[in-house]
Amino acid sequence: MGAYALKKIIIKTCILILIIASLVFIAKYFHVKEYLSIEGFNKYRDQIIMFQQANIEKFVLGYIIAYIVLIACCIPGTILFDLIAGFLFGYFWGTLLVVFSYSVGAVINFLLIKYIFKEVFAHKFNKFKNLVQSENKSRVVLNLIGLRLIPIIPFWVLNIVTALLNVSLKVFLFSTVIGIIPASIIYVIIGDGIRDVVNQNQQLTIHSIMNVKILLPLFFMSFLMFIPTIVKKIKS
Repeated sequence: MGAYALKKIIIKTCILILIIASLVFIAKYFHVKEYLSIEGFNKYRDQIIMFQQANIEKFVLGYIIAYIVLIACCIPGTILFDLIAGFLFGYFWGTLLVVFSYSVGAVINFLLIKYIFKEVFAHKFNKFKNLVQSENKSRVVLNLIGLRLIPIIPFWVLNIVTALLNVSLKVFLFSTVIGIIPASIIYVIIGDGIRDVVNQNQQLTIHSIMNVKILLPLFFMSFLMFIPTIVKKIKS
């Protein structure tokens, strides 16, 4: 590796560290953790609902931008955003909002890794590459969809691995949209079920959300997680 290439990698690594440090500082400064707890939800839910109803366009735009940044920067927390979408917008519009926001964020993340930070991650996540790559293009698509449906590896890692393997943007976008729809629907429906609890003027607790509307999608989510084990048993 030449001195110039090494210098580029060092600069890009420093940029990544600076971005991560800035995000951590913002999260701590604005006490984001407080808002992401059940206690925080009970405390601020009325203000959130009132703001959303009074400023629907600004709220939707802010939600989309926040979700896109979350995915583009590989920050955990998408499940919470899925629940919020179901809680505020219902299962139909909530699902559309989640799938659109996640897809845009994933594409931005994919392009950033592929064209800017590829050298930084070039020798990372090698053990996951075999789960994706194949000489058959159709097989690559199926592998990507399968890894979205059954999250063996975190989605943000899959985004990076796909970029490192030079998968085409069209294949990446198609497999992402198809793969995230089932889980997105489940989490959004759970959020919609939480809205039913709130509409009854109940405080949100672990026990209060255990109703059929929430337990049923959780059951299907658990079933998806067991599919790899079932397939292995059938093959053996």
